[in-house]
Amino acid sequence: MKSLAVMLFAAALTGSLVACQGSRGAPAVPASLPLARAAQPARASDAPHAGIPSCELSRAPLPGTYIVLESNGNLTDGAYTASDGSWTEGRVTAGPTPPPGSGPRTPTQPTDLYIGTYRFIRSGQSGCAYLETTLDGKPFPYSTTNASIGGFPDFGTANFIFQSTESGAMRIGRLKVSGTEGRASLVLMLRGHTYDVGTLVLHRRIVRRGP
Repeated sequence: MKSLAVMLFAAALTGSLVACQGSRGAPAVPASLPLARAAQPARASDAPHAGIPSCELSRAPLPGTYIVLESNGNLTDGAYTASDGSWTEGRVTAGPTPPPGSGPRTPTQPTDLYIGTYRFIRSGQSGCAYLETTLDGKPFPYSTTNASIGGFPDFGTANFIFQSTESGAMRIGRLKVSGTEGRASLVLMLRGHTYDVGTLVLHRRIVRRGP
């Protein structure tokens, strides 16, 4: 799970990464957030500096309650097949300054990065969505999948704390990427029932060549 989209998603979940520290300085992430625990530290607001432009949505004000998304899967012939999908809703507040060196890493292999947005009907929430896949179609290092999706609002700062209040599975409808565009339905599930429905729309593509 080394895609930058996933690392940025982990940043949205773990916030400043100093809000809850382990005994050796590593972020102590709740067990309900396995991806954030496995991913490398990153900061969502570092995205433009890492060569990833914003999705151009208005910044999400703090404090507030927001939904973030995550999925791993495979992109084959432009069609994304999810092997998993999850969402987490939580209270986001301003936090302390993150430690030096917690910015995102450059990719270890060339990738395609698709940029877009997601929007939900019941909650009215929206955020930036990123689909990243390897150019050669091979899996990411230490992974069995070659693509991932991360979604989170633009808080406009790396100094925030995310406190989870709800989480569940996410279903992604047929997602076919053609050129720079793609669209899919999203269904958030909570304890066996539909929690919210929405849409993911991709509208931009950049190639990241790696180090």
